[in-house]
Amino acid sequence: MRRLAATALAIGVTAAVAVPALAGSQQAAPTIVATEREYSIALGARTVKRGKLVIRVHNAGGIAHALSVSGPGLAEASTPNIGPGSSTTLTVNLKQPGRYTVWCPIAGHREAGMVTTLVVR
Repeated sequence: MRRLAATALAIGVTAAVAVPALAGSQQAAPTIVATEREYSIALGARTVKRGKLVIRVHNAGGIAHALSVSGPGLAEASTPNIGPGSSTTLTVNLKQPGRYTVWCPIAGHREAGMVTTLVVR
């Protein structure tokens, strides 16, 4: 019985050590912050490496905003509307280098200045 308990304990310790090691071996996608307010978008980084990118979008304004991204090889990707003071994330796969347009797709916001460029290398 002692041998069985020792074996079970050894297996449990091995599993507890192995699982976090496996979880940590996957690299998380880089993250940048996009802050929106009337009528501007500020990006935490203007140049990123190609590949998967997480954009954490925060609405620091007083009205609803959203965020859209498009560019080489990327059909438009968008968040839903984001209420004042709220945040969401948008994950995009920027496979090709080039210039990507980032804007607020709510009617009239892009025209009012809520547009910027993200460069992918």
